[in-house]
Amino acid sequence: MGKIIPFGVKNKAKTAFDSDFTSMIKDVAEIKREALGTEDNNLFHLNVSFEDLFKAKIGSFILDNRLINADLFRCSLYVAHVLGETLSKKVASFYITDYLIRGIEEESPDILKEGADLCCIICIFFDERHKWRMMRAGDYVKMGIQLYSIYYSMTHKLIGWCMSRNFEHITSITRKCVEDLEHQ
Repeated sequence: MGKIIPFGVKNKAKTAFDSDFTSMIKDVAEIKREALGTEDNNLFHLNVSFEDLFKAKIGSFILDNRLINADLFRCSLYVAHVLGETLSKKVASFYITDYLIRGIEEESPDILKEGADLCCIICIFFDERHKWRMMRAGDYVKMGIQLYSIYYSMTHKLIGWCMSRNFEHITSITRKCVEDLEHQ
């Protein structure tokens, strides 16, 4: 009779925003330690990905301003991930209600998260968008919070809860980091 050889179960790789607080800080410290880029003839060349650039910038802002909180840090890594994905992603609709309606009708939490992520992007890069449409300044913030809350209630994924609780704070921190990049 043959010998039974057990195969090890391969652990599913965790994304940075799903890991523990210590590993999140180590991740940002590693990125920050590397040279983010070099300047040549007034052109800045990135040595890291766009996502890693924002991990380092937002993480540094949180650490420098002593806002150390595991949930806020988790949100910072998630927002950096969303920003990195946004560069190569085609947006299906810029109407947030489309994501809400479709997500609920199709019972798809991923569609709701996509709408919440879009609210996040709009709040970071297009803070004045509410003036283009018949909306108030905080409407995108409220919609982002609600979409992340519904996403969390459907999936029980921690990032949904963290983003719904820290949405306004993390978008304002990221907006400051973007402004800082513009002024360098």
